[in-house]
Amino acid sequence: MVDVRRVEVSNSLSDKLHFNRIVINQAVVNQLLDLFLKISSQRIDNLLNSLYQLALLDMIKVMKQTEDLFEVTVNANPVTKHHVIITDKVHRDLTEALKSKEELLIFSFDFLLKREPNSSILLSFELDVISTYFQDFDNVVSDWLSGNYIQVEKYT
Repeated sequence: MVDVRRVEVSNSLSDKLHFNRIVINQAVVNQLLDLFLKISSQRIDNLLNSLYQLALLDMIKVMKQTEDLFEVTVNANPVTKHHVIITDKVHRDLTEALKSKEELLIFSFDFLLKREPNSSILLSFELDVISTYFQDFDNVVSDWLSGNYIQVEKYT
């Protein structure tokens, strides 16, 4: 007999991952489904978001070059590399040092990828230039820091 709840959760997870062009091993999905079915529906959304964050860490790789310079690789099609400068002042102004520069970069690239393809993101830039192109960036970062950030579901 088919477990309807398992199928619904599996379809929801597959849809979310496919929608965001995230590929994950089916065996991992099956293990997670077993866990999901043992907990309440309310927690499933939290676990789906955790899975999304893990997949995001696999897609966006940050390598520190210097104190202020980072190389960000976006493992999408096509793979792109970006050099981003985050000064201590910009970091403090945006996050009040509540998040690391690396965490801010991952969040920032997630923000950008939901608005444009990785091939459209500048190959080299200072992080504060994002708000020049996307006026809501600083407010979205504030929402993220305060826990009020609602994820947009789609990458462009």
